[in-house]
Amino acid sequence: MRLRGGEQRPPIRMPDLVTSRGERIHLESNRSYVLGRSATCDIMLTDILCSRQHARLTVGGERTRGLIVEDLGSR
Repeated sequence: MRLRGGEQRPPIRMPDLVTSRGERIHLESNRSYVLGRSATCDIMLTDILCSRQHARLTVGGERTRGLIVEDLGSR
């Protein structure tokens, strides 16, 4: 993608989540992930203080860069 003045944006480097055991989970751009204790979550958490569907991570892409963390209100 080119910016005004012909400058080119640097390539996007997608972040990785790193577990407490050092395992890496690669996050893809333009995608949302639900985190929680439920087996239906994209990323399962084992902490009993986390709800079944605890939070949503939304990873931006080429146009909407960034990472959004949304509390799902203990659903």
